[in-house]
Amino acid sequence: MCDPDAVRDRIREAINVTKFYPAPPRPLFDARGHRELVPMGELITDAEQRLGVPFPPWLRAVYECCNGFATYTGECILYPLHGSEGVTEFNLFLREQEWRPSWIGRAIVFGYVGGSGSLTTHTVALDGELVEWCYNHGDDVERTSPDLFAVWRRVQSDWDSVHAGLDN
Repeated sequence: MCDPDAVRDRIREAINVTKFYPAPPRPLFDARGHRELVPMGELITDAEQRLGVPFPPWLRAVYECCNGFATYTGECILYPLHGSEGVTEFNLFLREQEWRPSWIGRAIVFGYVGGSGSLTTHTVALDGELVEWCYNHGDDVERTSPDLFAVWRRVQSDWDSVHAGLDN
């Protein structure tokens, strides 16, 4: 079982978070007239089945407690699992593109690191490993720290450096 508060605190220690995304509500009301939230385990299983790729343990551990988040820059650093801009739909979209990398069917693109346009860089679980990938790099990926929280600390440090330079 995950401890959502502990995981969210660990994320906040790594990167400045302004919004954690909630799990989506179920489509139907229960007998009391409430719409319960879909358990994260169900969302993960749905994503795995639709993508045909298992979540590695390190990514599953985060998603079991957190359905994505955004930072003060407005960027979604950990994509939510559901929805038109969520992990599943985004990966299915990428698989349809002519410029898709050859490994995309073995991967889960799940987050944003930085950049824009063709320089956008994503965090990716590729064959269970944490890598970074930029649209304009084709099949090439960058091996990164195997610690997702270390990647988020680096992203925060990079943003802090940029903002410090702008303040001078």
